[in-house]
Amino acid sequence: MAKELVFLRHGQAGYSADGSDRILTELGKRQAKASALKLKELGFMPKIIITSPLTRAMETAAIAKQILECANNSPRKEQDNNAQTGIKTEIENALAEQNYDDVLTVLNAMLKTHDSILVVGHVPLLEEMPADICGQAIRMKTGSFAWLKVKGILPGERQGNELKENFMPGEPAF
Repeated sequence: MAKELVFLRHGQAGYSADGSDRILTELGKRQAKASALKLKELGFMPKIIITSPLTRAMETAAIAKQILECANNSPRKEQDNNAQTGIKTEIENALAEQNYDDVLTVLNAMLKTHDSILVVGHVPLLEEMPADICGQAIRMKTGSFAWLKVKGILPGERQGNELKENFMPGEPAF
């Protein structure tokens, strides 16, 4: 059974001369919102969001979570009264550290228990990993996402994986 994996690059962030953590600009907030709205329109509903601990990624994840949870709580959807409607969020340091192998290991373990995962982080990891997993070039400007349907993400398991959508918000991005 195919699983869904979305890689969302954080929105545009302000500049920091001293290297401190950066926050989203107004454009970055609009980019994150545009991508989350597109995911909602396409019907993507993650069970969990895995985010980098850096502020710009956590802000992007929070925007996406708010929009996607609103879609999940729509009165038009029938819900089991015992079902949890909130999207769980977990912080993964390896995303900020750009540690490919550790992120791959974490995602592989998560895919065993979750059918759909939203990963919020940074380039170059968020261009390299989805490209490797689906075998296609991916462009990840700020605020953009790559939505993959996967059967497996480890080398040797990637046969039949596909890129479902590579969305970039309409405003200029870096």
